[in-house]
Amino acid sequence: MTSQEGPFNDGLTSYHHKSVGGYSAAKLMIYQDLIERQISRQNMHVLDMLNTKYIIFRDQQTGKPTYQRNPTALGNAWFVSSVAWAANPDAEMAIIDHFNPADTAVINRKFEGSLKGYNFGKDSASYIKLTKYGLNTLEYQSSNSKDGLAVFSEIYYPKGWNIYIDGKPGEIVTADYVLRAAKVPAGTHKIEMKFEPTAYYTGNAISKWSSIVMILVFVLAIVLEVRRNKGTAATA
Repeated sequence: MTSQEGPFNDGLTSYHHKSVGGYSAAKLMIYQDLIERQISRQNMHVLDMLNTKYIIFRDQQTGKPTYQRNPTALGNAWFVSSVAWAANPDAEMAIIDHFNPADTAVINRKFEGSLKGYNFGKDSASYIKLTKYGLNTLEYQSSNSKDGLAVFSEIYYPKGWNIYIDGKPGEIVTADYVLRAAKVPAGTHKIEMKFEPTAYYTGNAISKWSSIVMILVFVLAIVLEVRRNKGTAATA
């Protein structure tokens, strides 16, 4: 959804709805690039890959807010049939100027080793459906008669998010400059994305054991004090 007040100057829309905009003083650099070089130019293919289902604008005659449905929004995830390799981020952005995200994923060559020798495709009945949406967990159901390359309409983060297919770990790569993509084998599968930052769990473990040590030290201090008092009383 985009906002009538300007999608990147309005925080109210994003408070109530999923939105391609919203205001933040600390936007991701890659997303800011996409805003300036694609969304501001109204590249509908980019809005489609961001799953923009509705566009809110002011009616020129009435001055009141209205909306228009975008029938080509690609959904939460989809399979592609080909890859357009890009040598660097500038090349990725240039390809995105004119591409069809429903069929092609634009991927940086730094991920070429992850997809080398992987033959993928999609059939007419293939699908990926979002079944659970949470802050730290996303779940999907997929079906494809062929090995597939799935693109997820979620912003890519280099660290923190992990993917599991039927409980087995996979690999997330960047697609279309800002999105996530992953290999999904043929068949029907449960796909999970989990936010599992190493620093968070390491910090939790340190905090947990620090608390345990402090409790043990406290208990030991009490025991020693009790023994000392008993010894003092016995010699009195």
